[in-house]
Amino acid sequence: MSTKLTISNGQNYHLYQEIFDVSHVYLRVEGHEFDVSRDGAMIQIPIESWRSILKDWQIKGWPKEEDNKEADISEEWLSTLDATLLSLQDKK
Repeated sequence: MSTKLTISNGQNYHLYQEIFDVSHVYLRVEGHEFDVSRDGAMIQIPIESWRSILKDWQIKGWPKEEDNKEADISEEWLSTLDATLLSLQDKK
């Protein structure tokens, strides 16, 4: 079972959060231009993909508040995970 919670995903990108890490988000990209150096990384993302990422982020409602209340986010995701696991168990 994956621990990734998708915020937005498209043909060449995946913006997600790890279920037990409510302080970070991760962006995986494929097929885009990028430069990496000791000082940082630069990824060239098409504007259509970026707009989709932002739209999905807002729809998902994360973060819920400016102070990013970790307990609220974790509880919601754990409830969703529990419901999914129960659903899968019922199908057996």
